[in-house]
Amino acid sequence: MLYVLLGDRDATNRKLEELTKALKTKRPDAEYVRVTNETAGAISLRELLFRAGLFELKQIVVLDGVLKELDAFDFIPDMETVEHVVILREEKVDAKTKKLLEKHAHKLQVFEKKESKKDFSPFPLADAVLQRNKKRAWQLLQEGYRNGIGPEELHGILLWQFKALALATHIDSVKDSGLSPFVYKKAKGAVGTWVDTLPQKHKELAGLLYNARMRGEDSSHALERFVLSL
Repeated sequence: MLYVLLGDRDATNRKLEELTKALKTKRPDAEYVRVTNETAGAISLRELLFRAGLFELKQIVVLDGVLKELDAFDFIPDMETVEHVVILREEKVDAKTKKLLEKHAHKLQVFEKKESKKDFSPFPLADAVLQRNKKRAWQLLQEGYRNGIGPEELHGILLWQFKALALATHIDSVKDSGLSPFVYKKAKGAVGTWVDTLPQKHKELAGLLYNARMRGEDSSHALERFVLSL
């Protein structure tokens, strides 16, 4: 059985997490396999689709943006007929591929990118996190979501802030840091707030989206949890 998610990455990511969570609940013993750009080179798609799952259980196979890398076009009809559940996610496919996917998919959904409101800026959120103001950070995170800003984009802003903080912690010269004077000064002023906690929280944030996907957790919820743990 084949499910196809096309379009905006944040939207398809949320749908993918929702779908995999439902499938794992329905098939708790199924083997879960996720193929990404990082792991595709070691994968044989033929073997993946036609082998039995562990102890002959069916699999939930997620092909995450690897259609071209796995040269998977000719296998699309097989994705419909294999006993495993196959979820294929891509941001863009050509017309020929889309037509074939529409023919063989149990369900195909296309997600358009939502336009963000021009009056929302994510940088106050980064400032609130820098100051460890969890209430203000949580409020701004919700505002971002309401304005159509996805968790991956907001995560990127927060990761940028943590990188600036790490640079300001270890480098005493704005010139050597590579940061703008304004960003460096602000980060340097917050260094004392993060004594002994910065490495752990930086590492946690860096792996947050990946770990959320592996747990089948909604990334927006994972980001909220991180903000409330400051």
